[in-house]
Amino acid sequence: MPASTLMDVLSGAMTAIGQLGRGQTLNASDAALGLRLSTLILSKASAKRLFLPFVAQRQYTLQANVGDYSIGETGATYTDTRPVFIESAQINVPGSSYWPPISIIDKPKWDAIPNRGALDEVPTVVYVQYSFPNLTFRVHPKPIATPIIRFGAWEPLTPFATVFDPVSFPPAYEEWLEVELAVAYGPYYDQPTAQLNDRLIDARQTVMQINAQAMGGAVSDAQTLESPNVGQPGAK
Repeated sequence: MPASTLMDVLSGAMTAIGQLGRGQTLNASDAALGLRLSTLILSKASAKRLFLPFVAQRQYTLQANVGDYSIGETGATYTDTRPVFIESAQINVPGSSYWPPISIIDKPKWDAIPNRGALDEVPTVVYVQYSFPNLTFRVHPKPIATPIIRFGAWEPLTPFATVFDPVSFPPAYEEWLEVELAVAYGPYYDQPTAQLNDRLIDARQTVMQINAQAMGGAVSDAQTLESPNVGQPGAK
């Protein structure tokens, strides 16, 4: 079976609100609106850390005697896509293959460190600030050499460039996106979407269950913005 395209998903959404009949094709203006709505939906999903959690390993070489760093596309220490969320952190002991985990701490714990200018072979804690446009992070102690820090980073969702882009999500995610788009389309055509509420709730819950399985357990409060991500990975 060929992969769906965004156009297929948009057509399904418009059909769900009664704006497209069998065999009909989405017109250019409706497709353009759908492309914009899909970008907004995926951006919101990324920001909420709730759907489609693509976790990738990011590695950065730290600088000797430096504790403050940033990640972003412009003017950052490391020119890279800004991560949505830092799930975990490890540090490489220079000259070895050892990657011990380091704790992610919150601002009160960071502020309570008495000597943030201290130096050591490798940092033992990291404080992440979700600033924009660049994410910043601070390590303690500052490294005396150039160890590598490895983050488990939640990647931002890549928006569709055109309505003909393939939808490379698993089936459950595709259904979720279609229903979200139907609800988003509704007000533009004076169409009520209350009848879609049960379907939307079911689609969201299914995606959350998939996410929990992928993460090896229930998604934590930190991952849904209910509390900061602190301590060891997965800690609440």
